[in-house]
Amino acid sequence: MHAETGKSVYIDLNPKTFALPNYFKEHKGPFINNTVYLLSDAHLSLYAREWGTDFNKTMDKLITISRHKDIDFILSTQETSRLDKNIITAVDAVIFKEPSLLASEFERPEVRKLVEEANEVFKPLGKKEKLETAYAITQTGRHVVTDIHLPFYWSNELSKRYGKLDWDTSTPESRGTVLKIRYGT
Repeated sequence: MHAETGKSVYIDLNPKTFALPNYFKEHKGPFINNTVYLLSDAHLSLYAREWGTDFNKTMDKLITISRHKDIDFILSTQETSRLDKNIITAVDAVIFKEPSLLASEFERPEVRKLVEEANEVFKPLGKKEKLETAYAITQTGRHVVTDIHLPFYWSNELSKRYGKLDWDTSTPESRGTVLKIRYGT
């Protein structure tokens, strides 16, 4: 994204902790125009059952006007059912990796058929092919993307970054890296 647009990419962690390229910047608030915001495991910050919080209401409003501010949001989640419906309806594209075993069974009806499509794409693939394939649904159509490789900066530590979180959520400070965006710290 950065290579094509030149936009800074803001993320919900400290990029220096994981030796990420310098175009990744830690989001410390407020949101900046003409940027990209990558929120990994968005269901942890935009949890559907916490939709009444100020942060979630603000994100709902911001996402609906993001094109006016030239802000791109990229949200990743294992289950869209954990995200509020308003967030899902605002997306311009859905990109699937291989869905989990029961993903389509517990998904919202509107998304279920898309998960079922993705399952059909991945069903005939071998293990290695599944890892290197994505199924994208956009306004221009449905696309099978192959030969995907992890970026040069990827690490197991980055992949497992939530494993070290303290899940005592009694205070905002203890909620861990993923929720920093919520509190602007």
